[in-house]
Amino acid sequence: MEKDNDRLFHLQAFISSLSVEERAKTLFSYDDPERLTWARSPQARKGFALKDMSASQRQIVDAMLKSVLSEKGFASAKAIMSDQDVLAKHEEGLGAGYFWMAIYGEPGISNQWAWRLGGHHLSLHFTYVDNKLISCMPAFFGAEQTLPAGDPQEAGYKLLVARRDLARELVNSLNQEQVTRTVIAARVSPSLVISEGKNLILDKPMGLPISGLAENQRALFFKLIEEYAGVFEAAIARVQFDKAKIAGLKKIYFAWAGNRNERNAENYYRIQGPNFEARKSSGLSSNAVK
Repeated sequence: MEKDNDRLFHLQAFISSLSVEERAKTLFSYDDPERLTWARSPQARKGFALKDMSASQRQIVDAMLKSVLSEKGFASAKAIMSDQDVLAKHEEGLGAGYFWMAIYGEPGISNQWAWRLGGHHLSLHFTYVDNKLISCMPAFFGAEQTLPAGDPQEAGYKLLVARRDLARELVNSLNQEQVTRTVIAARVSPSLVISEGKNLILDKPMGLPISGLAENQRALFFKLIEEYAGVFEAAIARVQFDKAKIAGLKKIYFAWAGNRNERNAENYYRIQGPNFEARKSSGLSSNAVK
């Protein structure tokens, strides 16, 4: 309850800082259809852009993020934003300031309310009922390796590498029978990847049930789950991690597509359960979408 009160305090402080014009950009009804959308592409969103905020307003946004993200998650989010300055050298409309804040409903007043921060490679959504955080999904953390060979990798990319390497370690620990069940495609194709405006019907799990893993392989699997849940504040992360345990190992599946050996080759993996999904596609775009 104390954490929820802190989150509400920061959000109300941000709203109080807004001018009439800024409120029109930032505040929307809870029923606005835009609340249910997410995007990973470099396009403008509805909301109030960081680049147009005052320094004090950006500080409040940071406090809001710190209240819902872990230290690692906050560092990842900020690094992904900073990476946009690197990408901006090659493409217009990118940069650390091109992330938009939107608030839906009336925090502290209406029964249901939410807020969203999104831009290229980062999309975060937090929904509240009776001022209690009930959902932190969808959440998207993405990055791409864009610098020339020999240059240092971007910070956001480096912070997401751990989940890629854990997934590859897991798939390469499988025996031939497990591989046969796990690999769903030899190559990554657009039909596998969710993006804005495109939904996949995932009513039938694909791949290998986690109950089919050996004990050491399950340990790798749960480390991978922790990589996804661990971007959130400890209590939120525990709820997300418990979803995997509650689902039961027979109901959670691990699937892979693409190259299993080369570190920077195109690949895709999917972790799917009855109440959560985690994905990674080529380009190191990583998200939890349900």
